[in-house]
Amino acid sequence: MGIENIIMIIFSLLCGYLLVIPHLSSAKEVQASTGGTLQTLTDEKERFLQILRDLELDLKTNKISEDEHLQVSNSIKAELANTMKELDKLNG
Repeated sequence: MGIENIIMIIFSLLCGYLLVIPHLSSAKEVQASTGGTLQTLTDEKERFLQILRDLELDLKTNKISEDEHLQVSNSIKAELANTMKELDKLNG
């Protein structure tokens, strides 16, 4: 693997991270400030689902690579799973 490929992979991962982090930060701040209410968690869930839909579109239109898509979507899916667990706790 050449240095160019390594640089491209690092750059791609960084771009994927920068695309997603604003969504994650704002969702966590909202949840922390409201104590994780049902509406807040529902909004967060919808936000994560929209991010996943946007990632699918970006992949289909070749805006991101499959590797970027996999890494970012796995991160979002993990956050979504945590949100769903919190919703389950609130719903009993």
